[in-house]
Amino acid sequence: AKKWNLKCFSIIEHWSWYKKRFESNNQIILPQKILVNDKKAKDDAISDGLPSEKLVILGNPVLEDHLTRSSNQRYKNKKELRRNYNLEENKIIICFISESLTEFRKSGDELGFDEFEVFDELKQYFHDEKYHILVKSHPEDCKNKFGKPNQKISYIDKIPTEELATLSHKIIGMGSMLLIELSFYRNDIISYRPNSLVPFIGNLYNITIPAIDLHSLDLAINLNAKGIEEFRSNYFGSTKRIINFLEQSSL
Repeated sequence: AKKWNLKCFSIIEHWSWYKKRFESNNQIILPQKILVNDKKAKDDAISDGLPSEKLVILGNPVLEDHLTRSSNQRYKNKKELRRNYNLEENKIIICFISESLTEFRKSGDELGFDEFEVFDELKQYFHDEKYHILVKSHPEDCKNKFGKPNQKISYIDKIPTEELATLSHKIIGMGSMLLIELSFYRNDIISYRPNSLVPFIGNLYNITIPAIDLHSLDLAINLNAKGIEEFRSNYFGSTKRIINFLEQSSL
């Protein structure tokens, strides 16, 4: 964009790795403006080293879309959905939201845990035959990442967020954006982060339920998040605000 003298805008859709997104060959390459989700994202981006004059709070159109869909959706039949995805109707479906966290450990960016540790602990907790762990694969995951599919474990790559929210008895992840998106559809999403060295935004906003070990997971199973309505209200009108901003900036 700079080479061709074009205006350039970036969107940070999450609450992490602000400055790192703009690093290239030991230098920082910044656009005209950087759009962020909310005040916390702006404050954290400044703390991380991005200049405040580059940052604009405008919301998040993807989260606004989930807000609209969750308000208007007609919930599908759970049994029918499970049949559609080849899941046994008599099993308790525990959905695990996978991520590719081992790469951060290799690069020295220590989180305190990785997806394999978490999955092994969940297997230990949900060992009874009545449970089935459905792994929602990350796009970067290799095939059968946690072992071959069997009576206890299966995988799913692509599924609408609202269907995943409907067919699962419980949904457990670590720090994926998908956990935040799922929180627009239900208030019992669990973020399991054993020995975590960094906080997860879903837990900070009280839109996901934190667990750090099997004991706290046992408690989290029966809890509901309390901050969802307040969080959702931040995203009404995000798309319109961003369009208006870009139109004004192009003049």
